[in-house]
Amino acid sequence: MIIRNTNESSDDFERELQVDGSSVSGSGSTAEEFNNDTQNNFLRRTNLKRKDYLSGEVPVMHQRGALVSFLSELLEMFGIRNYDSQYDIDDTSLNLEASEEEQEADVSSYCDETTTCDLQRNYPLLKDVGKGGQGNVVAAEDLQFGRRVAIKSLKTPDNPKSRQAFFTEARITAHLEHPAIVPIHNIYVDQENAPHMAMKYVEGRSYRERILHIKKKYAPLSWYKICAVERWQMKLRIERFLRVCDAIEYAHNRNVLHRDLKPENIMVGRFGEVYVMDWGMAVPIPKDQEWVVTSVAGTMRYIAPEVLQHRPYGKTADIYQLGLILYETTFLRRAFPWRNRELVMERVKSGELSPMAHYFGCYVPPTLKRIIQRATALDPLDRYQSVHELSRDLRGYLKNEATSVERFPHWAQFKRMLSRNSLLLLALLFMACGVAASAIMFNLKHAAEQKMDTTHEDEALQRLEAANKRTGILLEREIIDVEDDLMELCREAGARLQRLQPPNDSYHYYRGTEGFGEEPPGYGYQPTFHKLASFRAFSWHLPTTIEPPANLDSVLSTLYPMLPNFQRLLTEHFRIEQQNGKRYPVSDLSEERTPVISVAMGFRNELLFNYPYADHRAADYRVTQQIWYRAAIEDFIDRPVWSGPFPAPTVKDCILLDCSMPIFNSQDEMIGTAAVMLEPASFLKLYALKLTDQPEVRAHYLIHFSGRIYETDLPELQPTVMNGEI
Repeated sequence: MIIRNTNESSDDFERELQVDGSSVSGSGSTAEEFNNDTQNNFLRRTNLKRKDYLSGEVPVMHQRGALVSFLSELLEMFGIRNYDSQYDIDDTSLNLEASEEEQEADVSSYCDETTTCDLQRNYPLLKDVGKGGQGNVVAAEDLQFGRRVAIKSLKTPDNPKSRQAFFTEARITAHLEHPAIVPIHNIYVDQENAPHMAMKYVEGRSYRERILHIKKKYAPLSWYKICAVERWQMKLRIERFLRVCDAIEYAHNRNVLHRDLKPENIMVGRFGEVYVMDWGMAVPIPKDQEWVVTSVAGTMRYIAPEVLQHRPYGKTADIYQLGLILYETTFLRRAFPWRNRELVMERVKSGELSPMAHYFGCYVPPTLKRIIQRATALDPLDRYQSVHELSRDLRGYLKNEATSVERFPHWAQFKRMLSRNSLLLLALLFMACGVAASAIMFNLKHAAEQKMDTTHEDEALQRLEAANKRTGILLEREIIDVEDDLMELCREAGARLQRLQPPNDSYHYYRGTEGFGEEPPGYGYQPTFHKLASFRAFSWHLPTTIEPPANLDSVLSTLYPMLPNFQRLLTEHFRIEQQNGKRYPVSDLSEERTPVISVAMGFRNELLFNYPYADHRAADYRVTQQIWYRAAIEDFIDRPVWSGPFPAPTVKDCILLDCSMPIFNSQDEMIGTAAVMLEPASFLKLYALKLTDQPEVRAHYLIHFSGRIYETDLPELQPTVMNGEI
């Protein structure tokens, strides 16, 4: 076909043995050097002489053991890319049914030698770009349209058989109009009556050169790096191979067999376009038949067994060649790597492919191996009966869906479910381990408490009383500190909002509304906070039904410098670890935190300013309707107000407690509310469990002065949710 090849060398592969009727042409060439021990072991197992083996195809790295293969399969299961589950909805191959006119068309009637035109008058030749077994390819200038084309010329124009094959190729190629098949512009003859074909000019490399290029790039890398890259590169090559399948499926739909499919006849353009080339050996399938009977033709390593056995063959012969190309696409090595022609012919007839091992020893999923095995089956009835079936299984493999080659469908479906929900599975495993560990620790502690000597009850009660007093004092002091910091926060916010700052491009704002904005750095699930959060940024929110104010950027830039004060409220309160009278702030909020879980500011125009950046809020979320906002405006006094416990809106089985306070401007007008949200359960963990952790303790309680229970670790008694009662 008409291709301008790059300067890539393929000296490490022998030239293919071409078979056309009874003639054989081709010669071997030198190959790259490989590990001697690996080659000798393989030769010993196969009882081959060194001269009969095609060097350059022995894997330079052995396939890893069962444990490494199992771990690789787990990595594949938990890291596979997610594809659209409706992938087949827009499957163009389902729309390739030939029309009545196309079914009645005869590819042999489209052109003959009487319709040709003069060559030199239309296409001045420029330079050689390639040579083939039957013709040469030369770049030329199309004077009529001012474009560059490629001219394929017949080497032996006086040979009737070659001339007939040349025109047959032109007729068949012109009949196939597909994006992956190079179009023919016209047929021309020169002054000596030699035929020439004008085709589209394409720059690129053959698929063989692409494979060689990949192997050269991988050569200096370590095995682990190669496998990490190859895991995705293999799937990209398969996606490119699917374009070849689409072209062959189109040709089969038009009752045309290619018969010489191989990597050398597949070209990849500069921009990733794929073309199936060299239709010189293609033959049409007679109407109302599914097979043809012709002489042996093609490349020895890619001829189907039934063709070598001189049996009738059909579309499954092309599918067999596609399977061998898929073998090389997957393993980066040939399926029949031997150099000796008789040996290759014997292995092809017996269906003995080279062992399915990756050239660099990388892991290949069993599903892909079974697809290759089915496509290259010895018996044509055991192969895919259409290219569409092969493409469907490959696309199912790529998007992690069911294929027809699965041996254990239920297990495969289970693995697909795990791979699509890997993060949820890991979270459930961690939660289960945590629950199990907590249950074990609780049982051990409970068993130890039952064995305590009751004679120390009085002493224990005295210790408990002292600990409770100390806990109460610490809690009271921390509550006062929180109120003081909240008052300072409200006053600073009111003062700042009196003089709005111009927008600052160095500040980064993130909108915490569903469907809006990008996620900030560090955003992820925080187990200690029971939700998704980021402690590197704050979030702002407005209902989607409210138009953002014109000075929104100024307001955000004015409040942004208060971010350290927000962070301080989360890290510097309710800490009892002391050393030399000093308190140490929390170093990593994702591993260790205080009972303070968030700080928020809400304004009368429904603008919400929240730290840390947490789960996206609903589009209709209104801050003025929240419990903590209404609690502050009901008293309308310049001091903090504590609300009763209520369920967390976004975290299941989590009780919250709010301390809120109005924000006033210099004219004593309330412009909004600030609030600190705490989790009462953390009080028990930080204070009661640490300061009153004694054998006699059966349970811990956090009790409101009215007698209602805020929080307890006693299973039989549940906390009293006050549903927002102040």
